Amino acid sequence: AVEVEQTPAVKLFVASTGWPYKPCHAPERPLLVFHGAAQTAPPSFLGKSGHVCRRYAELVCGIANPDHDNVFILDLSDVATPAEWRGELQQPGRATKSLAKWLARFNPVDATVLINGEDAGILAPVLRGSSDKWINRVVVAGQAPPKALAALNTVSISLVPQATLASLTEAFVGNGHDGQNEKCKPVDLHFVFVEFRLDVRTKQLVQTAQKITASVMQDVGPAELPPSVTEAPNVAPTPSGVSCTGLATHHLAAGMSFAGLAVQVLSSLVDGSVIRAALADVHGSIDALFPRTLQTQVVRGRFVSVTGRVISADGRLCIMGDRVDPHPGLREGYSAVRIGQRNASDHVRRYGVLLLRGDRGVLVRRDGGLQLPVAEARTHETSEQAATRAVAELCDIYEEEFVLLQDVAPAVMYDSSGERLVVTRIFAALATNPPPAGYEDEESEDEDDLYDWFPYHKIMARIPDDSMRKCVATLAEGVATAIRFGVVAPEFPCSFGPREAPKPAWTSTDLELKPAEQPAPDLLPVTVLSGFLGAGKTTLLKHILENNEGLRVAVIVNDMAEVNVDAMLVRGANVQQQPEHVVEMTNGCICCTLREDLLTGIVDLQRQQRFDYVVVESSGISEPLPVAETFTFDDRSSGTLLKDVARLDTMVTVVDGVNVLDHMASSATTASAGQAAYEGDERPMAQLHMDQIEFANVIILNKCDLLQEEQKGRVRALLRRINPDAAVYETTRSNVPLNAVLNTKRFSMTGAEAHEKWLKEAREGEHLPESEEYGIRSFPWRRHRPFHPDRLAKLLNDPDTLPPSVLRAKGLLWVATRPNFAGILSCVGRLRHFSQGQTWWAAMERDLWPEGLWEDLKPLWQEPHGDRMQEIVIIGSFDRADIEARLDALLLTDEEMQQDWSTFVDELPAWEGAAANGEHDHAH
Repeated sequence: AVEVEQTPAVKLFVASTGWPYKPCHAPERPLLVFHGAAQTAPPSFLGKSGHVCRRYAELVCGIANPDHDNVFILDLSDVATPAEWRGELQQPGRATKSLAKWLARFNPVDATVLINGEDAGILAPVLRGSSDKWINRVVVAGQAPPKALAALNTVSISLVPQATLASLTEAFVGNGHDGQNEKCKPVDLHFVFVEFRLDVRTKQLVQTAQKITASVMQDVGPAELPPSVTEAPNVAPTPSGVSCTGLATHHLAAGMSFAGLAVQVLSSLVDGSVIRAALADVHGSIDALFPRTLQTQVVRGRFVSVTGRVISADGRLCIMGDRVDPHPGLREGYSAVRIGQRNASDHVRRYGVLLLRGDRGVLVRRDGGLQLPVAEARTHETSEQAATRAVAELCDIYEEEFVLLQDVAPAVMYDSSGERLVVTRIFAALATNPPPAGYEDEESEDEDDLYDWFPYHKIMARIPDDSMRKCVATLAEGVATAIRFGVVAPEFPCSFGPREAPKPAWTSTDLELKPAEQPAPDLLPVTVLSGFLGAGKTTLLKHILENNEGLRVAVIVNDMAEVNVDAMLVRGANVQQQPEHVVEMTNGCICCTLREDLLTGIVDLQRQQRFDYVVVESSGISEPLPVAETFTFDDRSSGTLLKDVARLDTMVTVVDGVNVLDHMASSATTASAGQAAYEGDERPMAQLHMDQIEFANVIILNKCDLLQEEQKGRVRALLRRINPDAAVYETTRSNVPLNAVLNTKRFSMTGAEAHEKWLKEAREGEHLPESEEYGIRSFPWRRHRPFHPDRLAKLLNDPDTLPPSVLRAKGLLWVATRPNFAGILSCVGRLRHFSQGQTWWAAMERDLWPEGLWEDLKPLWQEPHGDRMQEIVIIGSFDRADIEARLDALLLTDEEMQQDWSTFVDELPAWEGAAANGEHDHAH
């Protein structure tokens, strides 16, 4: 049964060109693709197998704009079975209601829908039950019943009876989509999975997006399985009492036999004589193979108890199941992870050994060099068996001649240089035979032999891989510690490890305090500099380079001029040690057109392994949030995620202390200021300045030598009100300690994704006033009465409705003529922005509410209007009573509260919502 009382079971996947989808409310003119309803035969334009996103990849490339576009794939297969959907075509019921409720949450505006012909009939009852203009056009792929088409009389219909990739591409040309383009290929696409959740802090319904490109563009089951695995999938039953029971996915290990693994089937695909499936519990997921005879039990969405064995297929863990029983499900309140999340089958796993004897260890000759013996596990081997076999086969040493040390923790190394991440676990082992007489004096080695014994210092010198050297050092320390505590008792002395240098006699210099040497961080730290032109960014950058205190700094500069002036200035700096490397990104906005250049530039610098730090100087009109989001992208040339090689350390904004108040009060745009990043760029400069300040971790208040103490205090107080979490430094010529802007570790992606704190103050109880520095104050204005649309228009159109002393205002609005949705107001100086927000909870049916919501809403709820209210946080130097009186005058009077609000004239701007298709847009 479909639990419509909880969350509608529609799964939303978004395929994007250009960059990953950024969640937005009420997307305008989106392209929605309906999948998995009544039609059972797969359309010819779909891929034959794999994840639903992979199957639609070719179609997305054909119908999407290659520069940037989003295609929303609505998977309805979990809402109801195909048979149940066919029943809904005759008599709409719970599944149709569930779809309508989901669309109410998503709230598309003038969408184009691509739907299979047999499924077209499910749209009519959905549209009849809504007064909102969700859908404008329907493209029907294949034959549709005439009755279903006749019922869609409120929308434009395009019929594509012979639905192929070519005919569907043609249907979308000239309708807001550019059609097939050679530049758009499946490998260029991004995929995200979108869920709706309740923000416990703001009580708003928000979208969360999980990037799933890497997982969906791979096969569901293990790729290229050995023939012995796929041809004989039935595993011989394990003897009674041998199987592990009561375990979860995170307990699984290579070669383990188990019984009673409680999981949910996330996907199931028949492939010849086997079923390939993805299984998951609350801890993680894993790929699985079952004999085809179990097809009726291995059904997507079903909870099952699996008996079988963990095997290795081309180095990847996989379950070989031989029995499936029904299971009641996971513990109440817990659910299985999403497909691909914490997937034990994602990585290639290898196993090796550091074999020790006396003061030496074994290295094998392989691929023209020396390394530890390492191998992938065979189909039914355990990790220890695979490690043992690696020594036996690569060194020609009998298994009886050494023992693995189970009480010494293995060391782990990672290799991302290939197509898949390789995780190698190295075990420590001791030889069971003593070293030959006179071995301590031997320094020769036999180049023709498979292996040789080397002392610690030679192993560290001869192994070229840094990760493997770290494993050797870790295991050497672990073995020495185990011997010292008596956990390991070698039959003959084992002294493998680094040589201790003799301690010199004490001198006075021994008492000097010296900075401890810090190991080079694994991730390359990055600082991003933002700030308006003339604020002092380039001066700060030169200061960093000229005083780098031994750090090897690479610089990425972005200037909007056709000749990159910043790069010329940086190269002209008087750099003492000359370690810097300058990467130019010219004639483009770093937050939009050059984000991929930024990603590639940082990845290239990290690969060079020559730099301790990267500083990115963005253009004066760049927005910091999209730059930060670049660290969640992957480098297309290598598939490397930027966050895996570099970390965003600090977001620094340089503020011109002399002109900051003028900037905030300005009505100029990027175009009028001569700083447009692209044709049609009309972003308000004041809003850009506010974004740079609100998103910063560190704010440099520059040009303080030109300010009176009163002026400086006023600006400082304003900055602290706007961004109370940022560190503020007052400078002249951007002269600031390097540890204030480098390696601060102040940036948090989690905090960045929810950086706006304007509603936190309004919703988390009454505001406790802070000491007001230099007259700068803030307060939340909260009322349970709606705005009159005509008087609210005055606030939006007449900047003098609020005094110039209001520098920032932002919050939720309740408009009498728009009872279903909250409005969002954003004021910066004299600029006003009005847009559509979330649906009021009072406007939703109670069965759509998340569990436990009512307890959170109680403090905000007032009958008969529920949670509808005004919540605006205001910052500036004003008389609070005056501001409250001005805003109160815009609300309905007592007499108007008794009238029919729908009769009021509403000439407010239409809801602007977000940019079309949710793309990152500068028009906000």
